[in-house]
Amino acid sequence: MQKDIVATLISQHRELQSVISQIKVLIDEKKEGFSKTVLEKLKTFELKLKEHLELENNVFYVELLSKLKAKGVDISGIDKFILEMKDIEREVYYFLSKYYEKKSINEDLAEFKLDFNRIVEYLNLRIESEESGVYMYWDIYDKK
Repeated sequence: MQKDIVATLISQHRELQSVISQIKVLIDEKKEGFSKTVLEKLKTFELKLKEHLELENNVFYVELLSKLKAKGVDISGIDKFILEMKDIEREVYYFLSKYYEKKSINEDLAEFKLDFNRIVEYLNLRIESEESGVYMYWDIYDKK
C-alpha cells in the first residue's frame, strides 16, 4: 500500500471530482427533487473526503515528513503548505455543515451555488497543488 499511496490518493481525488461533477449537473438541471439528490451526493462526497483525508493527513504527510527529515531536507515550506491545506479542509467542512439538509439548499439556491462554486475552486486548488507539488516528493525521497 505504501508504495502505491500516491496513486491511491490521486484516484481518490478523481472520485471526489466525479461526485462534484455529478452535483454540478444536478444543480444545473434543477429537476424535481434535485435538492434531495444533491444532499445524498454531498453525503457521499463527505464520506469519500473523510477517507481521503485520513490517508493523506495521517499516513502520507506523516511518512513524507519523516522521510524528508531523515534526509535532512528543510520541511518548513511543506509544513506551511500543510497548514494552508488544513484551511481549505476547514472551509470544505464548513460548507458541508452549512448544507446538511435539503431545506438549507432550497432556502437560498443562489447562495448555495456561490458557496458550492467557491468550494469547488478550493478543492481544485488543493488537488492541483498536491499533485504537482508534494506528491512528487514521495518518490524522490522514497529511495533508501
